Amino acid sequence: MSGEDEDEVHWFRLLHNSGSTQDNYIMFAPPPTDADFQTPVWVTNTLDHQDSWEVHTTAPMFAWAGRQYTTGQGPDKKTRITVEKSCEVHLAKQTEDGQINPATLHISFGGEVPDIQDGGKTTTKLGAFTFDVKNLPENDGSTYVFGFGKRNRPGGEIFPCASIVATKTGEATVTPIIKLYFYKSHSVTGDKPALETGDLIDFQNFEGKAGLIDFSDQGAAMLCTVINKTDEMGNPVWHTAYTNDPPN
Repeated sequence: MSGEDEDEVHWFRLLHNSGSTQDNYIMFAPPPTDADFQTPVWVTNTLDHQDSWEVHTTAPMFAWAGRQYTTGQGPDKKTRITVEKSCEVHLAKQTEDGQINPATLHISFGGEVPDIQDGGKTTTKLGAFTFDVKNLPENDGSTYVFGFGKRNRPGGEIFPCASIVATKTGEATVTPIIKLYFYKSHSVTGDKPALETGDLIDFQNFEGKAGLIDFSDQGAAMLCTVINKTDEMGNPVWHTAYTNDPPN
């Protein structure tokens, strides 16, 4: 599953113009509302003043499974997830005869890596897919998680956009929200390293100071250029512009 031939559907270009250096930026997606989903950092980069950062998404959606663990000590302690197995998933849609074409995956934990298989015909809702957890070890020292993810550019790794802890066997519905946010986290120093892909963040605390990119009401737009500045009070200001042509 190299992804080299996948179509790129949206481009994001961030221009860092807030006057500061070594600023850690992240992108993240809103958590699905089906259950208690967590929000991981999708992609991340550290920029100096007037640097730019381009991110590309490809068309497919991916289901993934992995583990959650803690890293660091004291104030640097973080909860991080890692993707161990993934597969392309098609969201449930309505067929011409009015039937729902379901998307269901069977998932089993406990092996060296999780196992994900096509689950066949199980009812799910439109725009969603269903994980059916078939095997979940108890008290083996691991915290198992699953969710959905996207690639950054063709052939890139599949990074998590949302995760949920597997607490029991049975079905769990995942309804991806296809939006993304830019957020300026902090200035990177030796004592405060950059956030990494898979680090869990508090969506409610980050959302209000983040820049939202939503292509759903932008027609044929393919590129969103985002400029980050700082106002007189030191608060982030986000300017967005959508265009129909991809970057050169």
